[in-house]
Formats: sequence, structure tokens, C-alpha cells
Amino acid sequence: MISKLARTFLDLRMRARLSLFLSKSESTIPQIVYAGQVPAENQIASGGAVKLIPLSEKYLENHLKGNILYLVTSSLPKGAVQWAKVCKKKGIKIVINQNGVAFPAWTSPNECKRINFRNQQLLNLADYVFFQSQFCLDAVDHWVKFPPNMKFEILYNPIDLQKFSPSKNSPKPGVSLLVMGSHHQPQRVEHAIEALQHLKDRAIKASLRIAGPLRWPNAENSVKEKIHALKLEDQITLTGAYAQSEAPNIYRDSKILLHLQ
Repeated sequence: MISKLARTFLDLRMRARLSLFLSKSESTIPQIVYAGQVPAENQIASGGAVKLIPLSEKYLENHLKGNILYLVTSSLPKGAVQWAKVCKKKGIKIVINQNGVAFPAWTSPNECKRINFRNQQLLNLADYVFFQSQFCLDAVDHWVKFPPNMKFEILYNPIDLQKFSPSKNSPKPGVSLLVMGSHHQPQRVEHAIEALQHLKDRAIKASLRIAGPLRWPNAENSVKEKIHALKLEDQITLTGAYAQSEAPNIYRDSKILLHLQ
């Protein structure tokens, strides 16, 4: 009970502060409030925050005076629901980029309930929702209740084909696998290592590149131990964190991308 009261008090305090400083812009040009989701220049973007970079370059953030609050559900700021409630009250339109939902195979039952309750609150407040895929829409339909008369569309994540294009060089021999991104769940990496082991057992020439930070507890040691136990040191490369400008060449260097939940 005490924790619930404390959480309610903090929510009210945050809403009061936002109400004091945030105001609506009457401009007909989009004045977007990103609520701190856009990474700073010295930060490495990951997850849903990546798609905010080109958007924020076209529409610079107006921190305290805007006509649109744009939230990406996989990169939500602290107090996202409070941001949405304040904006709703002030007449600022709320646009949600819905990247997905929580489900029991991905996280604990309590965490699943907490995340989907937040998803539900944001959808209830939204003026418009972009789903990043049909699968994403279906997942929300299954795990979160659709608000009545919700305005939405499916908008697939775009790719800049000038930057992301196949290599002009001859492909290297064998099967080259890639796992890429910010790895918060061990299975995203461990299953890829196991896939490489299955190829090795079948005498198929293969390699694996693990690109991106390993972010679960004791991740680097556990991955290195698994690689050593399977004697795959010569077939696996750990790249670590990378800048977005490096991503195209990382993709070009491999034949198969494994993107696991």
C-alpha cells in the first residue's frame, strides 16, 4: 500500500511539473515533443530510439511547446503516461508508434502485466497509432484491448536503400550469420551460437558475428564461456557496440540475420 501511495504521489508531482512548463503550440507546422526519447549526440541509439533520429532531424524537438507528442513504445521516457495525460489535457495531439507488447514467453508474468497495462493506457490516450507491422497489430489485439474507434495504420519501418545495399564484392564462402542490436535477453545470442554449433556438426562451413552490447547480468563472461565450451572461438566475432553509420557494412558482411526474441 505504501509503495502504491508513493507511486501515485510521484505521478501527481511529475504531472504537476509538466503542467507548469509544457504548453501547446498553435503552429500549423508539426512542433514535436519527444519527451527525452531522442538520444544525445554522444549516446549510441538502440531499439525504437533509432527511428527517432531521422524524424528529429526533419522535425526538431520543441521541448516545452508543441502540438504533437510522439512516443515510441520500445523507447519510452520515464513517466510516459504522465506526459500523455498532460498533453491530452492541454490539447496536444498524441501519436504512438507501437512497436510491440509483452508476452509470458518474453518476461515474467508481473512484468508482462505492467508493460501491457502501460501500453493500454497510452493507446487509450492516443489520437493516432502507427503499428510497425501486421504482426505487431495482431499482438496488441491479442494481449491488449483495442480502444473503441482508435485511429491507426500499419507503417512498416523504412530502409534507406542508398545506405543499406548489397555488397559489390564477391560473397565470402560458407554461411555467415549475424545477430545485431542491443541484446537484453540471453537467448537472442545463445540460440544463435547453438545454431552455429548445429552447422558445425553437419560439417557446414559457417561463422557468426555478434554485433551490439550484451546487456544482461554477467553477459560477456557467460557468452565467452559458452563459445569456449563449444570450441567455436575461431568461428565467432564479438563486435560490441557500434554506431549507426557502421551498420550498413556490418549487414553487408553477413548473409543471414538472426533476429530473435
